[in-house]
Amino acid sequence: EILSPEYLPQQFPHREDQIQVIADTVKPALHGRRPHNSFIFGPPGVGKTAVVRYVFSELEEFEKVAPIYINCWEYNTRHAVLSKILNGLGGIAPRRGVATDEVFDHLIQQLEKKKVVPVIALDEVDQLIAKDGSHLFYDLLRYEKAICILAISNDVFVTRNLDARVKSSLAQEEIIFKPYTELELKDIVRERIKDAFRVGKVKPGVLEACSSAAEKQGGDVRFALECLWKAGREADKQGSTLTKQILEDTVKKTGDIYVEELISSLSEHETKILKCLSKGPLISGDLYQKYSKSLKEPVADRTIRNYISRLETLHLIDAPLTGEGVRGKSRMVSLRLPVETLEKSFRK
Repeated sequence: EILSPEYLPQQFPHREDQIQVIADTVKPALHGRRPHNSFIFGPPGVGKTAVVRYVFSELEEFEKVAPIYINCWEYNTRHAVLSKILNGLGGIAPRRGVATDEVFDHLIQQLEKKKVVPVIALDEVDQLIAKDGSHLFYDLLRYEKAICILAISNDVFVTRNLDARVKSSLAQEEIIFKPYTELELKDIVRERIKDAFRVGKVKPGVLEACSSAAEKQGGDVRFALECLWKAGREADKQGSTLTKQILEDTVKKTGDIYVEELISSLSEHETKILKCLSKGPLISGDLYQKYSKSLKEPVADRTIRNYISRLETLHLIDAPLTGEGVRGKSRMVSLRLPVETLEKSFRK
């Protein structure tokens, strides 16, 4: 359980600032006032969902708020999300045969009855935006009384497809979760090892190898915990202690699967950039030209730079400055992962 992604520790090392900002965002709701809406950004495995769930667990003791967590992979339509919110407020949403507008009317009636401020976390909100665009947000934002929306996404450009009025109302606060550094990962992994394993059963070198591997996966703490769990099971199977060798063997097997899953979660544009790099490194200007030719409509250089920055944050590419080009800002962009892994992911 302690090595599970769903486990909520009592403390979140190196995420205290983000916890405080989210708490400050929600705080007006505790007094019945209108709270701020927020977009929470960051690559996978950097604590976004865990921190929001932690704040929600703290909110449950307050009667004036109703924290409602929704994973938009599972609930990715306006109708599904409104029904989930209604259920979270204690109402009953008809399973079928009811128009979405009718579900919304039931939701408003329930809000008036309960007299609470719903704090709604929409995790993986890009899945919802891709299907329903701005419609759901229009519903929630037109309610005259207080509703708080915390939209969580790996994609910092997720709002580009939202209506401008919705975007300005939602993005009152942007909260950024940067990838964990190797030292930060060591602090987190050390605590999980202490709580999850028997004393003396984890050999020297395991902590460092696990933290280093997770840093190479984009600072993804979930990767570290998954490797620890799998390596611990393997050590149990062998009837031995958890050694650095067992951990490193587990990292190699898990890493290939993890990269494939990460690539499958990328946007179409990010995938095209990786494909452009599959034949070898490119100077940023050449990459812009090659990428632009694959599009039906022209795209600004700044937009492409944003995609490159995100892929670099995910540790899928390297893009160091070359010192050449306009004001020395040209970059040499190359893949960080083997081409075989990339092509295998595309085939899947």
